[in-house]
Amino acid sequence: MTLKQRIRTLQAKGEAFTKDSDKLFQGTYTLAFVLAMVMSFISPRYLPWEFKNPLWWTSIGLSGFVFVWSGYRHQWPRLHKIALGVTLLSLLLLWREPSASMATFFLLSVAVDRTDRQLIRRFFTAKLVIACLVFFFYLKGYLPDGQTPQVGEMDKFRYSYGFGPPNSLAMFMLSLAIDYILMAKKGRSLLEILVLALWACLIYAVTDSQIVFYSFVVITLAYLFKPFLSQYFVRGSVILSIVAVIFICGVTFSYWFQPQHPLLVFVNRIVTGRLANAHQYLEVTPIGLFPQNVPWLSYPDGVLITNENFYVDALLRNGLIAYLLFPLMIAAEVIRKRFSYFHMIFILLAFGIAMIESYGVDITMMSILLFPYFAQPLASEPNQTPAEERLSQPYSRVQRRFKART
Repeated sequence: MTLKQRIRTLQAKGEAFTKDSDKLFQGTYTLAFVLAMVMSFISPRYLPWEFKNPLWWTSIGLSGFVFVWSGYRHQWPRLHKIALGVTLLSLLLLWREPSASMATFFLLSVAVDRTDRQLIRRFFTAKLVIACLVFFFYLKGYLPDGQTPQVGEMDKFRYSYGFGPPNSLAMFMLSLAIDYILMAKKGRSLLEILVLALWACLIYAVTDSQIVFYSFVVITLAYLFKPFLSQYFVRGSVILSIVAVIFICGVTFSYWFQPQHPLLVFVNRIVTGRLANAHQYLEVTPIGLFPQNVPWLSYPDGVLITNENFYVDALLRNGLIAYLLFPLMIAAEVIRKRFSYFHMIFILLAFGIAMIESYGVDITMMSILLFPYFAQPLASEPNQTPAEERLSQPYSRVQRRFKART
């Protein structure tokens, strides 16, 4: 057998394996997603430091394997090449303090299989299993309750039941609700709406998280009007513009925050003091081009001040260059695409939450950040016949020249 024949044989076997390995790829992708979620949500709370770094590299390695597999299956389209370059640059910049959520977004969002109709259902199941395990170990006494007093009510407490801070419990439950709504295919029922409303009230009673309660109101209304919102679409460039505004506001509002400014004080009250906390970190740490160490700040009584504004925290810790890679990758994924109004609401909600909790832009918590999975080509319109869809496709360069001559 000649060398060319061997190469052709290997190519034929590779194509046959790719064609018959959809289920295997989908299972491996789900495993990479679950490991990334364990790394980004579970690891900082329950694992000692000596296990975090190896687990991080294992997670990135598995996500990278899924990404390369996806690139091979689709013959390395342009989006895969962009994601590969962005990921390598981010790892080069952040190798001292790896950012699992950012690298996971770069790899898994591009590698997602759009034909996998059960993807969100598997994510929902995995999160539900993890939540049950956390509750189980809490009841057994292995995990502590992150009990804290409510704001201004020292005799009332917020609970987490093993999820770390109470806000973590609230965000995890919100993530489960969002996945449930995204995977729902049948019509809405009054029972589902009532269950979502009661679930929101229960989470609010336990955690006292106003932002999560308002988020539940938004997603419940979106679910209620899903048939209407799913009929209309918006360009990805419009969503990108709004996301860019949220990025800018997340930093500038914190940078310009003053206790005497009525508008900023009002916004700070809405986001439960996140602007004031982020402002204190901006006063101490200058913005640099490259990653840097950010010292922990504390109140006069010694309690740590947590900067939970993703836009400020990521900018200070990762540096401006690595920080801009995130919106750059979002632009590459949403440009020349369109999204329904229904999905747009969830996308903007995720980036709005990121001003209050970094979980908002964590792909393992907010499945809506899988932009290629929910996006549709810009050229195709709903209810078009195949012939009309072909006619709506933009002309290639050769076709445009030929059309101009004729």
